[in-house]
Amino acid sequence: MNAAVRLKKLLLLFLLMMGACGVLRAQKFDLTSARLPLVSLDGLWRFQTGDNPAWADPKFDDSKWPLLRSDRDWASQGYPDYGGLAWYRFQVVVPAGLDHVSLLLPLIATCYEVFADGKLVGTYGKMPPNRMPYGGGGYFHAFPLPATQQTQRNVLIAIRVWHWPGWVKYGGGGPGSGDGLVGDSKFIENYNSVYQAAMFKWLASGQIAGLLETLAGLGALILFLLRLKEREYLWFSLMMLLSAVVHWIDTSLGFFAWNIEVHDLVMETAWTCADLASILFFLQL
Repeated sequence: MNAAVRLKKLLLLFLLMMGACGVLRAQKFDLTSARLPLVSLDGLWRFQTGDNPAWADPKFDDSKWPLLRSDRDWASQGYPDYGGLAWYRFQVVVPAGLDHVSLLLPLIATCYEVFADGKLVGTYGKMPPNRMPYGGGGYFHAFPLPATQQTQRNVLIAIRVWHWPGWVKYGGGGPGSGDGLVGDSKFIENYNSVYQAAMFKWLASGQIAGLLETLAGLGALILFLLRLKEREYLWFSLMMLLSAVVHWIDTSLGFFAWNIEVHDLVMETAWTCADLASILFFLQL
């Protein structure tokens, strides 16, 4: 069984242990009826292509918007080849006395902003006029909502999504899978901590390889500085250090969001230079 499957099973087991699995619901997610203050966001969200700041307003009437499943991208639900801006909307019913509530959203392509009752509460990546795609930073992203009142209320969540047109032919925008949550911020923090720990373990091999290559590269560089005429130490040092850069950047995608074009440029440059250094190393030998 590969690591990705083990990771999803671990998260699912944690979710089941907390009794938080919900049924498919349309547009409204009710925390008042949950056994624990935690509810799955898998269900139906209102959806609309285009862009309008008024769509973040909780008073806006979105009843004519179509409903899309929140565990599939929009390309598989009638919007193939669409790139650009689009919005999702749904409601969360927060019970009285639950002061600290957070969203835990799964991966959404490509960049997005989250609004709660019209107020911006979080951003992933950079929105237009930026035209660069972002990726990484883990599968889940947590966004705390404004402190609630003492009475029960409905919170309107609006997600403004920008899908980079360059990725349209590879996949649709919006959430590509489910497992999103809303609930008590402590539960969300615990769940996200379990995920981060599993991600760290999953990426451990790359981190260990990067560490060993860094140590080997630094050791060879010291030998070169002691024996400047023996250039094989220089080329071996560069080969190891550049390979370490590749491993460190690759594993960093599990924890930090990258501008994908910058990421790809750095990775390809490091790989190419590492290959050249390895050729020079063997030629020197």
